[in-house]
Amino acid sequence: MKKILFSLVFIFVIGNLEAKIGLRVYPADIPIVCQKGTTYEGEITVVNISDREMKFVLIPYDLGVDGSGGLTTLPIGEGKHSATKWITFSPDSFTLPPSGEGKATYHIRVPDDVEVGGYYSAIYVDAPVKMGVHIGIVCKFFITIQGEMQKKAIVEGIEVYKKDEGVEIDVKYSNIGNIHFEPNIVAEIKNEKGETIKRLVNENSRPILPGSKVNHKFLWQQPPENGNYQTVVVFTYNSEDNPIVAVKAFSIE
Repeated sequence: MKKILFSLVFIFVIGNLEAKIGLRVYPADIPIVCQKGTTYEGEITVVNISDREMKFVLIPYDLGVDGSGGLTTLPIGEGKHSATKWITFSPDSFTLPPSGEGKATYHIRVPDDVEVGGYYSAIYVDAPVKMGVHIGIVCKFFITIQGEMQKKAIVEGIEVYKKDEGVEIDVKYSNIGNIHFEPNIVAEIKNEKGETIKRLVNENSRPILPGSKVNHKFLWQQPPENGNYQTVVVFTYNSEDNPIVAVKAFSIE
């Protein structure tokens, strides 16, 4: 996987002065493949791209998926397939001068009795700016415990709604396997003659963690006219040879 680098910069007024406050963290995504009962270590780098000295604090969270498929942080203990309690950092805070760079080593101790599959965690690199104001970046861990992977999804339903801005097509699906996947979802709109008149494709596919339930929304803007239609959803998450195909008929009046 290519190295992913993330930067964040804001301009604040502190006192009577304008200040540039920002940080850079890399790698932002950390994929790890290992065996149960093993240890692993690596490091993340934090760069102070502010024009002033800044303190940075590393705060652990569980990693989860929100209802639309986006990754989100959760309090420890609330995430499914959590690896957060396996991970420690040294140091877990440091102060950097402008343009300064600091490194934190992460240590991962995988339990002997853990099941195979995917486990996940997040570290929030927090930078207090002033009273009540913080900025930060999330660094995400994707840990795969080697063994028999079960990459499996189900499409639970398709709903179609008429909106002021067009027709919304909601595809509800779940990850019922033991490892994350990045789905490719295509929704084709067909008229009464069976002709494809619109093709909608999900963009910026993100990892969907095990146990997640997601509602992906497509918007068909400016449908041509009233009539009867079908949406054919092709959902691919494992290989192009075995997609899930679901069909929903609907009318525009």
